Amino acid sequence: MTSTAVEKNSSVFQDLTALFNEILGIVGALSDPETKKRFADTFDAMDQNLAQVIVAKHDILHALEHDPCSAGGQTEAVRLASWQASQLTPLILKLSAQIGDIRTSMQSAEVRAHADGIVSKLLADEVHRYWSGDLLMYCRLSPDQQAAFLMEIQQSQTALQASSAGLRNLIAKLNP
Repeated sequence: MTSTAVEKNSSVFQDLTALFNEILGIVGALSDPETKKRFADTFDAMDQNLAQVIVAKHDILHALEHDPCSAGGQTEAVRLASWQASQLTPLILKLSAQIGDIRTSMQSAEVRAHADGIVSKLLADEVHRYWSGDLLMYCRLSPDQQAAFLMEIQQSQTALQASSAGLRNLIAKLNP
């Protein structure tokens, strides 16, 4: 992994926040209670999934910040983070599918294109970001690559939290 790949990837969750803001303007104008409820339920399920991604990335960051390579990766924090990392692939796949479902519900070509781009980035950049749970692969990175990788996780955490806040705002708008 190069630092260029890290920098390019860090924007996928920022894009997700922007998508939620775009959708907010569309669904905020809805008047049909059934349609509003359907969207609210869909977004609520997505928010629960995002919460799991945030927890997993937090645990991974915590473990990797505490020199996992010196103890041969056998600390409890690294074992937990490795399990969390192995769970990220299905969570990201689920998030991609949820965004795809939202995409099909939107009439705006701009929103659909934006959602398609996010799904593509998630599938290309995030699905195997954590070596399918083998966090000891982190130890094979150079110190510069390790620092860049940690920075990417921190940036994605911040962007994920903003996405989750935007999504909760969207849900609140649908459930007055």
